[in-house]
Amino acid sequence: MSLSTTGLLILIGLLLKTLLYEGVETFLLFMVFLLSLMVMVVLIIFKDFKYIVINRETQTIKWRSIYYPLGKTVRLQDFKGYITSVEYGRYEDYRTVHLVDKSSRTSFKINGLFYKNFDEIYEAIELDEIKKYHFGFWKYLKLICTGRIRIE
Repeated sequence: MSLSTTGLLILIGLLLKTLLYEGVETFLLFMVFLLSLMVMVVLIIFKDFKYIVINRETQTIKWRSIYYPLGKTVRLQDFKGYITSVEYGRYEDYRTVHLVDKSSRTSFKINGLFYKNFDEIYEAIELDEIKKYHFGFWKYLKLICTGRIRIE
């Protein structure tokens, strides 16, 4: 469960407790819920901002983000391939690469929206592309929101 989902569930629980036992104005409840929803959307967007370093010699990817401020390193040998998808923006569409681990789940996302050198990053990933998989609307929505789906 992601950090934003956990925070939202805790906030909803506290709001229900306050509403049931202490009573609170409906407008205040609505405003807190709206604010928490906006914070959740911002956290979902920020999860894709990463500083990525790909080391071809050691076959590793190291990245830093707001969720991993000290960085996290993974080996390319731990992945069996990657899938590509398209995310739709307001003005243009962006290619996205999702690395697929050995258990056939997507576990790392590189979004073309955030990188000027996306093609260079794409070529540096020396993995095979997985082309045969079922990709429906609900899986696409889950992939955008959570970044994790099972590739069958």
